[in-house]
Amino acid sequence: MHIVCDGVEAVIPLSSLIDPEKECARITKEIDRVSGDISRANAKLNNEGFLAKAPQSVVDEEKAKLVAAEEMLSKLRERFETLA
Repeated sequence: MHIVCDGVEAVIPLSSLIDPEKECARITKEIDRVSGDISRANAKLNNEGFLAKAPQSVVDEEKAKLVAAEEMLSKLRERFETLA
């Protein structure tokens, strides 16, 4: 892992801090959970009945949840690729 702060670069070998195999398993489980959240949010947002009946604030909240989950999924995949 590379960390840059105030122009100083530090390299920390992750293998000395974590078990890469266990971390990959944990990240895979989290990817599955977040993927499920994305599927549920997409199902709601593609449901005409939900869009017609739900208050706009609820629809906006669901859209925000979807964006957050997609960002989290992207970060998790990046972390997984770093360890794999």
